Amino acid sequence: MIEDPSTSPQRSRRLLAVLTMMATFVVATIAGVAGAPGTASAGGPADDDWLGVVNTYRAMSGLAPVTANAQWSAEGQAHSNYMLLNGISHDEVPGRAGYTAGGDVAGNSGNVAVSSSINAKARNHIDLWMTGPFHAIGILRHNLKVSGFGLATSSNTPTPWASAGTLDVIRGIDTSIPRPSTPITFPGNGATVPLNAFITEFPNPMTLCGWSGSAGLPLIAMMPNDVTNASATITGPNGPIDTCVLHKGNTGADGTAQAILDGDNAVIVMPRTVLPNGAYNVTVNSNGGAVSWQFEVDTSADLMATPAPLPDTEPSAAPVNFEPVDPFRLVDTRKGQGATRIRSGQTVKINAASADVAAISANFVAVNSSKAGHLTVFNCSSKVPEVSTLGYTPGTSVANQAIVPLEQGKFCIYAHASVDVIVDVNGYYRPGTESAEFTPLDPKRLYDSRETKRLKAGVERKIRITGTVGGPPVGADAVALNVTAVRGAGAGHLQVYPCGATSSLQTSAVNYVPGEARPNSVVVGTDSQGQVCAKALTDLDITVDVTGYFDTGAGYEFTALDPIRLFDSRKAFSGLNEVTKGQRVRAGQVVKLQVAGERGIPSNAKAASVNVTVTQPTAGLHVTVFPCGSQPSTSNLNAGAGQTVANGAMVKLSSKGQVCVTSLKDTHLIVDINGVWS
Repeated sequence: MIEDPSTSPQRSRRLLAVLTMMATFVVATIAGVAGAPGTASAGGPADDDWLGVVNTYRAMSGLAPVTANAQWSAEGQAHSNYMLLNGISHDEVPGRAGYTAGGDVAGNSGNVAVSSSINAKARNHIDLWMTGPFHAIGILRHNLKVSGFGLATSSNTPTPWASAGTLDVIRGIDTSIPRPSTPITFPGNGATVPLNAFITEFPNPMTLCGWSGSAGLPLIAMMPNDVTNASATITGPNGPIDTCVLHKGNTGADGTAQAILDGDNAVIVMPRTVLPNGAYNVTVNSNGGAVSWQFEVDTSADLMATPAPLPDTEPSAAPVNFEPVDPFRLVDTRKGQGATRIRSGQTVKINAASADVAAISANFVAVNSSKAGHLTVFNCSSKVPEVSTLGYTPGTSVANQAIVPLEQGKFCIYAHASVDVIVDVNGYYRPGTESAEFTPLDPKRLYDSRETKRLKAGVERKIRITGTVGGPPVGADAVALNVTAVRGAGAGHLQVYPCGATSSLQTSAVNYVPGEARPNSVVVGTDSQGQVCAKALTDLDITVDVTGYFDTGAGYEFTALDPIRLFDSRKAFSGLNEVTKGQRVRAGQVVKLQVAGERGIPSNAKAASVNVTVTQPTAGLHVTVFPCGSQPSTSNLNAGAGQTVANGAMVKLSSKGQVCVTSLKDTHLIVDINGVWS
């Protein structure tokens, strides 16, 4: 808002002649705090720590912190109270309820906002200003040194508002501080921001762009020199994004907007769509300067100036060996067996084994999901780790084999959307001289029914595993396989079990649907002839790849680890991706990951238990996980365009302790680890 001092001499002492130092206002109609941008988080500043929130956003952009002026905060609170009684405004009218001279000054020196929610805290108001570029510029000025913030709340007001905030962005400006020689950007280079959309403000950048509807989080670049023309590009996780670029040269229809942009050499880049989570690359070119940078959007992230350090892992138990068992069903929430249906956001603890068992080998199946989500299966640590065991969508049954560390014989399942879960156990990791050790192998395809004879519905097929060329030796107790169901005649499930095992009829190894190739990692004992058996509900082709075997007295011991994420191509700055910088892994690109000796993983590791997830593939594909070197003609998981699919893998490491992953088509890849053999 602009007021001419000559027509209001009593205000001339507190209006700055330079229009760039004007305050603007926003009406925020937030029905509830849950709907506000930037909900409360466990990390970063508390929601009522206004100074911490402001300085965190400034630090994201490489700016020095501001200090608090207690008197300005008290005056800001007075003005916020005035707005609850009279409605949103910068000015206060003498004689009206709540009028104070100090509040009037605060209102004309700051960003102001109101909310219909009495639970709206300082961060809710500040987050809202950060989604409005003309307000964010005031918070991000390089020469702002001091500020004050006042919050007022009341459940009984004559206006629609129950919470109001006033943030001083003018009185603390030190005009003697020179402008930086490099551009200031928001979100800053390398930042992870929990905001993704424009909400509302005046001046309204949507109006200036000629848009209606919704738009993404506005991006800001404040250049070293005067800007009269500018252009910009944004590339996100789904490709280029349409933009509208605002600067003083094209905003003459709105004097307030033009003045703010002029005074800070600012360029606003409006994305046409709300920004999904992922990495973004931005370039702004102007006659006042140019800049390219990257940032990430993660609406569930804590508000942090820099990404939090990656967690290290540590062994959750002493080294142990494998004891294969005939597969049996431990949990079926559809029947109330072991647990009931898991609600979204719920963690369920499962009793799995005796206290001496360090981990279980099991197949997890997600069915009847309410919406798309994923399961995190972990050892009941105090915090749910940022790993995924399997992803699911409504109308599908999805299976994934996993090795899960236990805590006193128990494991936990966390669901990101309501779902039923089935757990079939095929082995235990426990101490004992009679347990089997693991020997990893270079991946090898042992069987492909497409080259012999298709499986018939309900008819058992015996498959020789041990004693084959490139396969496990005769006498191996159990084998690590990757089994893929191909060209199913109908929806169904595939059972893989030791031939002759009576319990196998209750379990499943792979769930499949027509027209898709569905893989799963399988750990299974062999019969006395070194065979495993497979039986499908419908006519089906299968492929069988071997990655290792278990044998008593030969091989490596297993060390269960607290699960951690090793790689995520969607990330750009968190240390989880030094390869693609937030972009998809390209078709045929080999991603080499150091495993042994990294982030608490034992340096003598020879093989690893990992979970590999494909998400947002551009076309149907398969992914191969191997110990680097020559790439085998095997696959670990298959996915269709746009699908999210996960699969466990027991993979040999290279001589340098590395594992390699490659995809047939462009896709995002995620790799988690939960244990090693050494």
